[in-house]
Amino acid sequence: MSNLTKSHCFHCSYDRGLLGLAYIWVGDTNGVQIQILATWIFYAVLNQLCLDLAIALNQP
Repeated sequence: MSNLTKSHCFHCSYDRGLLGLAYIWVGDTNGVQIQILATWIFYAVLNQLCLDLAIALNQP
């Protein structure tokens, strides 16, 4: 891994920690798949919430 990549990863992790966001470092295929699945579920729930809110507010 190059120094640029290490530095970039450090800053990403630091920024997430600074913002209080959760982050996890995984290198195994299962861990990556879990993160991708969790992201899809999060966006699906967020999209449904936006749709429900738009319907409740009578917005298009």
